[in-house]
Amino acid sequence: MNNIFTKQELEILQEIIQKEITAMPIEIHHSTRGEFKDFLKEKQAILEKLLEKINSAL
Repeated sequence: MNNIFTKQELEILQEIIQKEITAMPIEIHHSTRGEFKDFLKEKQAILEKLLEKINSAL
């Protein structure tokens, strides 16, 4: 059970994170530095896990 965020707050976070995940492959593709690409891929994985947690809380 979620005691930190309201349902409306979770829905807004869900929308923001989903937009970020959608844009991430483009950002990864346009990156020229391998280290930065790795950072972006890790960030994408974290965002996907976070989105799963939010979805399960809704």
